[in-house]
Amino acid sequence: MKLLLLRPYYGITINSDMMGDLGTSEHLPQAFPDLPMIYAATIAKNDKSVQLDIIDANAEKLLPKDVIKRMNGKYDVIILKAASPTVRYDIDFAKYLKRYNYTSRMVFAGHTAKLLKKWIAVNIPEIDDVPEIPMEYYVNSMLENKLPSLDINEFPTPDYSLFPYDKYVVISGEKRGTLYMSRGCAVGCSYCPYASFYGKKFEFRELDKVLSDIKHLISLGFKIIQFRDQYFTANKKTVLELCKRIIEQGLKFDWYCETRLESLDTELIDTMTAAGMKFIFFGVESAEGNVLQEFNRPVYKHEKTKLLIDYLHKKNVITLAFYIVGFPNETWDTLQSTYNLAMKLESKCAVFSTYMPSFQEEEFKEQYPDKEITPDLFIPFEAALNLKTAKNFSMKQMIDIKTQLSFIYQANVSEPDALQDAFENHYYHTSRYINSVNNLRSKLEEISIMEL
Repeated sequence: MKLLLLRPYYGITINSDMMGDLGTSEHLPQAFPDLPMIYAATIAKNDKSVQLDIIDANAEKLLPKDVIKRMNGKYDVIILKAASPTVRYDIDFAKYLKRYNYTSRMVFAGHTAKLLKKWIAVNIPEIDDVPEIPMEYYVNSMLENKLPSLDINEFPTPDYSLFPYDKYVVISGEKRGTLYMSRGCAVGCSYCPYASFYGKKFEFRELDKVLSDIKHLISLGFKIIQFRDQYFTANKKTVLELCKRIIEQGLKFDWYCETRLESLDTELIDTMTAAGMKFIFFGVESAEGNVLQEFNRPVYKHEKTKLLIDYLHKKNVITLAFYIVGFPNETWDTLQSTYNLAMKLESKCAVFSTYMPSFQEEEFKEQYPDKEITPDLFIPFEAALNLKTAKNFSMKQMIDIKTQLSFIYQANVSEPDALQDAFENHYYHTSRYINSVNNLRSKLEEISIMEL
């Protein structure tokens, strides 16, 4: 079987496995690896019946016409990884590829594809299959010809050498890879996209395998590893043991993780930083406890959060807090309260995002009885919906508000002598990105993706 795995690119970088595999648009040109796609490729490579071809156009900045030139003849199966900020263009590309490879089985993969499965079945005959499971599970089930039984401990070490891994860099030019130590989160926040795609069951990878994964990336020259676990410190004992082995084995690399901050304590922070942790991401979401409780999000004391952030800063760890704006009952007062909390907690970085509702079909229909999930629901090149989620604000207002809050926050928390740098950095990247997006949207209203 001749198989092509494809991650497209249309002029704006997309981090396609972020936000629960819905994908996010990126202000900077540097691309994240798509870890489910790398696992899928590794599984396929290990099957002798497969002739594998991989095009990570997002990393290599290959427009659709360049992808066509790169393609190696005809394929039996093409799996295209879709993302919410580009899904309407992903569909157009899938249609074109099917016409170009009319005998191929065209598979449209990813969380966004799953959400559109019913719509695609009625409207896009060129797409033959839309998996309801992550890409690596689908490839495994396709090759094994059985229901997917893969768990995280059956995953092989992700083979980054199959991909243009030199392109997976941070702004300083150092290579950054991603790995799993665990997957899943049992907390159950109803707005969380991870649970709707990966489920709420926790899976932990055996530490010997995690260490093998780390060593593989180090052997390829990666200096930074980001653990893509949704709740990295869910099991304190496991994290302490992993850090202990990293130190004992002399593995030198910087690493990032995402977790729930309230699960940390000084012992855990000390051990994690000794093992190389340099950056930590965590959700605060809102200052309004009643809002969080409405969405099954546990509420924790802000005083403890502040103490933990301060301690992380003492250990020279960069902190990034996530906040959500545009909850259904959002007001200027609740926005002000959330921004005030952000300033009180004073993480080094903060990201304000727009609220997305649950995409579980019954819950979505209950909230929006007159709406259907179609490609038009997703705003091109934005991690946002063409949907009025907040009673008191339009989505355009919420996008403007979250952009401005991110800028104001960064300017306020900067060191006094770094204010100019903070302003210029944010203004340059944000303005450049917004202009690029607006120009690209306008262009794609007049031309096809193949004319880019």
